[in-house]
Amino acid sequence: MYPALFKIGPLTIYSLGLFWALGALAAAWIVRRELKRYSYDPEIAASVVFAAAVAGLLGARLLFILEEWESFTRAPFDFIFSGAGFSWYGGFVAGALAVVWAFKRNKLPLGQAADIAAPALALGYGIGRIGCFLAGDATWGKVTDVPWAMAFPICNGRMGRSADWCAISAGGEGISDAAL
Repeated sequence: MYPALFKIGPLTIYSLGLFWALGALAAAWIVRRELKRYSYDPEIAASVVFAAAVAGLLGARLLFILEEWESFTRAPFDFIFSGAGFSWYGGFVAGALAVVWAFKRNKLPLGQAADIAAPALALGYGIGRIGCFLAGDATWGKVTDVPWAMAFPICNGRMGRSADWCAISAGGEGISDAAL
């Protein structure tokens, strides 16, 4: 796994953040092209993708906190100021609501807005998942010995949680074994 890709002085470039940003840029490019194809102002793309990204990150973090409420109440700053701890469903719901809001604000019909946004969502999500994979995050399963099997970091004696997740639950505190 390659959670940290490289450093430039004190700045560390993480695979997850880089690929999320690349996914957002690719989504913006697609939305812009689709807006042109449907004869709408392509400049709307920036506000749509920005709204989706901000709401998506906030929604993903909020749902993760709600899912891990007991652990969050024991160490809230570890959850809030960590680079780890996002729930895909929270990001999807909040991001989708933000996209609907942004398109409605710009007076686009919801059906056409969905047609415009769908390919961007698929491409952006796929690129973002590459970052998740490189970080060793949310890509685990049953132990196997097939030739194409992958090994992921060990956290609290178990396979499958990312190094960032392990940082939150360092020393066995914060996240119960039941959550693993």
